[in-house]
Amino acid sequence: MELVYLWIEDYKNIKRQGFTFSPRFKCEFKPQYDENDNLIAEKSELIIEEKKDYINIFPDNINVTAIVGKNGAGKSSVFEILKYQNYTFLILYDTKKNFFYIDKKNNIKIILKNVSKKIENKNLSNVFFSHSSDILDISLFFNSNNSIYNVSDILTKDNFEYFSPLHKQMLLVTNGITFNFRNFYKSVNSLLLKYFLTNKIKNYFFNPNIFYLDNYDVTYIIYRLSNILSYYSDITNELLKINENNIFYNELKENKKIDYVIYLYCFLKQFKIDNEINDDIFLYSLKNKILPEFNYLQRKCSSLKEIINKILIVYNSKDKKIEIDLMKKILNDNLLQDIFSELISIELIDTKYNKNYIDLSSGEKNFLLILSIIFDALDKFNLFLLDELENFIHPNLIKNLINEILKLLHNKKNFYHLILSTHSPFILSDIPKENIIFMKDGKNVSNEVDIETFGANIHTLLTHGFFMEDGLMGEYAKSQIDEVIKYLNHDDSKIKSDDEAQKLINIIGEPIIRKQLQRMLDSKRLNKIDKIDKIDELEKEIELLKARIEILRKKS
Repeated sequence: MELVYLWIEDYKNIKRQGFTFSPRFKCEFKPQYDENDNLIAEKSELIIEEKKDYINIFPDNINVTAIVGKNGAGKSSVFEILKYQNYTFLILYDTKKNFFYIDKKNNIKIILKNVSKKIENKNLSNVFFSHSSDILDISLFFNSNNSIYNVSDILTKDNFEYFSPLHKQMLLVTNGITFNFRNFYKSVNSLLLKYFLTNKIKNYFFNPNIFYLDNYDVTYIIYRLSNILSYYSDITNELLKINENNIFYNELKENKKIDYVIYLYCFLKQFKIDNEINDDIFLYSLKNKILPEFNYLQRKCSSLKEIINKILIVYNSKDKKIEIDLMKKILNDNLLQDIFSELISIELIDTKYNKNYIDLSSGEKNFLLILSIIFDALDKFNLFLLDELENFIHPNLIKNLINEILKLLHNKKNFYHLILSTHSPFILSDIPKENIIFMKDGKNVSNEVDIETFGANIHTLLTHGFFMEDGLMGEYAKSQIDEVIKYLNHDDSKIKSDDEAQKLINIIGEPIIRKQLQRMLDSKRLNKIDKIDKIDELEKEIELLKARIEILRKKS
């Protein structure tokens, strides 16, 4: 699913603005308003025209759109609108079915020109619904309170039932990050572990080949798992004591489903440390949620004993260091993978470069974590919103981010649409101008920007007026140079001497400005020398005149 067009009538500083997110279509909205300046939906129309000269530089299953502008331009507001559905209407294109889908709160007329696709006005719940697709707000992983979030809990569908249908295709990666790796080490383990175990793409600065297991954690988890088997009989007796559920229990027992269900319950009971499971709630869930997915549970729970044995193999390994290839064989079950990632401290080690994950810079950790989060969400989401990620990653890494994400998405069956908001030009050289929405003061000014971004060097983008209206120089340096210029032009200035001016000129990094100011100072000095010479000459003439006057007086 690809986002094509968005119209915002009124939200914060954005007033009556349209945004085209797909370069393959030209979209023009013609709104009509009544005498009270209210939108007349029935008389308004949106024209969608397919571009004949459209060229896609990205893989066929990927579109990339960037929203660019300074702080306060409205980039984050656009993301909020998508997240909370505050738009007037929104157009999406299903690349597989060749259908346009309209989500709107009124009867706006849609006109297709040179477009062979069909169009449907549907409730998006019918379009976006997927049992495994919900919004995932990455800010839940990072917050000012440094709380530890359980990744599996965050991804649980029941936690997000209140979100709108659009969110079932959307992944929001926000910049609200207070990064403290140690405080949520186990929460991100599942993401990093999955990324490095199953992703074939080699990272250019960190590729762990060894896992180091914490001895205490391994001992603890074996103890917890071993308790499950003994806990089983106790739970069975508890369930039998609940009279109203006896019939239900007997039915389960006859169908040989109860063993798997109770195994699952015991497992949850043992590992749900912070939030104990209520028996009544469990029984209700047993009837309404767990049993319909029995086949899935049977596959998971039947391997419980094998899991314990595999963990013992790992635990008994010499010095607790495990080759990544061996780990892949051991962790061939997702449930076992979850156990390791959530409950065991796993240190990632790259022996080739002698690097540990905890030794990486915060920017490198953020870079890997973002890739891990996206990788984990590939089967759940189609639309990815990446909000000002450059705030927490070094430019040298940021300029590689698009390329790394494209590697993850390439050759996948689904169609993915990446939408990035940024105020930095460092990632824009990977994106054509047609794929960029330029924003200024809440307005879409894309038609007013004349720069070709794709393949442009960073300096060219930095020096463009859209990014730096007042040039690249810092304001304080600019003010100090202005003081030198005032002094050289004989205006009021904080600079009081040639020596003071010379010291400032010597440390100016921009060569053209430095040379020009040096010329002005040299000229000022020459003028001063000329004046001194003239004064000396005049003083000599005065002395000669005085001598002549004295001679004339004596003669008279």
